[in-house]
Amino acid sequence: MLEAYGAKSKVRGNRAMTEQLATVTTVASLLIAIWAAVQLARNRPVNRSLSFGLIALTVMLILVAVDGIVHMSSNTYEFDAVTYLGYVLITPFLPVAALWWGRNDQSRWGSGVVVVTGLVIPVLLVRIQQVWMGM
Repeated sequence: MLEAYGAKSKVRGNRAMTEQLATVTTVASLLIAIWAAVQLARNRPVNRSLSFGLIALTVMLILVAVDGIVHMSSNTYEFDAVTYLGYVLITPFLPVAALWWGRNDQSRWGSGVVVVTGLVIPVLLVRIQQVWMGM
């Protein structure tokens, strides 16, 4: 996934599943952002479909975190483990916070929070992969 952003490819262990999972999670996050933007444009609050989407996104991010921690425990090269753990452990909480905020704010701006979250998560996933590669 980083090759699309111009990063040099460094193979560090068997990361194929993590890259595929990160790609699927990125696409899901962007789809949620688009759907939330539609809700925002229609002046609607967060609805049930956005809630289910955020819950599914949280599950995907938990899988990314578990996979990342498992790979981290079995690596033999140096990288900034504290930064990596910070990103991996905090990222799954973002959709939960967006869901909480969006459901409690019944104005259209609850959907706006979901839009921002849907756009921030792909950036965080790229950063997680950059830290993993030692960049």
